[in-house]
Amino acid sequence: VVTATRAPQPLPEVLADVTVIDRTTIEQSGAVGVADLLARQPGIEIGRNGGPGTNTSVFIRGAETRFTAVYLDGVRLDSQSTGGATWESIPLSQIERIEILRGPAAAVYGSDAVAGVVQLFTRRGKGAARPTAALTVGSYRTAQAQVGVSGSADALDYSLSAGHGRSDGFDARTEAAAGHNPDKDGWQRSSLQGRVGFQLNPAHRDDASLLATKLRSGYDSSPTADDQNRHTLRTGSLAWEGRWSAESTTRAQWGQTQSTYETQPSFYRTETTLKNTTLQHEQRFGTQVFTGLLERREDEL
Repeated sequence: VVTATRAPQPLPEVLADVTVIDRTTIEQSGAVGVADLLARQPGIEIGRNGGPGTNTSVFIRGAETRFTAVYLDGVRLDSQSTGGATWESIPLSQIERIEILRGPAAAVYGSDAVAGVVQLFTRRGKGAARPTAALTVGSYRTAQAQVGVSGSADALDYSLSAGHGRSDGFDARTEAAAGHNPDKDGWQRSSLQGRVGFQLNPAHRDDASLLATKLRSGYDSSPTADDQNRHTLRTGSLAWEGRWSAESTTRAQWGQTQSTYETQPSFYRTETTLKNTTLQHEQRFGTQVFTGLLERREDEL
C-alpha cells in the first residue's frame, strides 16, 4: 500500500510510475545516505560539491532538484538557501520505507512536484517492546552506530532511535578543479528520531513524530583553508485521522521544518522555517473516489 495520490492505495492499482524501497533493501544496500540509495534507481541522478555529507542535489528524469517534492512522515522538507531538500542531512538509518513517484504530480502535491515526489517514512512501533542496535564499518574509517526501541501497548505504539556516524573521508575533487584542497573531506552526523501513535477508538487515531539531525562535513573551496559545512534539520508533526465510515475518511496534519546551513571559515549562514497545514477528505462512491484537499504553506528565509 502506497500514498502516491496522498491517500493509501494498493501498489498494483497505481497508474503512476512508483518505486518502493523497504527497510530490508535499505540495510542490504550498504549506502550511507538517502541520495546514494536513490541514485541506484532508474531515472534518478545525484550531484555533490564534494564527498558524502556535502551539498547534494537529486535530479529525477533530468529535472532540477528544486522540482522534486520531498516529505518526511508527511512533513515537507525544503531549504530556500540551496533550492531543494537538504538530502545530506537526512539520516538513512532512521528511515523505514521510501516511496518514489516519478513524473509530474503538481496537481496533488503543488508546484514543486514537477519532476516527482519522494516520501520518507520513519519507523512505527508494533507488537511487544523490541530493542535494536546496529554497528557498521567501512573504508576511510567510516563507522555508523544506531540504537532504538519500538513496540506497542494497548492503544499506544511508539518508536525511538538515535544514531551517530562519521568518516575521515577522502580528497573528493581532482587537482584541476578550482579551489582544490588536497585534504580529506570527512563528515560527522548525529540524529534522533521519535514517533508515537494513539488509537483513540477504532475510528480515530492521533500521531506525532519528531526528527532532529546535526551534520558537519568538509568540502573544497580554498586551496589552503579547511572549509566546513554545518547543517541542522528539525522536523515535527501532529496528525489526526478519522474514519467516519468505510467510504469516508478525514485527515488533518500540522508540520514544521527548521533547517540551517552554515559554512566556515568563509562565513555564510541561512535559516529556513517551513510550516505546512493540510486538511484532506476522501469520499468513495462505489468504485469512484472523490478527494478534497486544503493546504497552507509558509516559507521563511
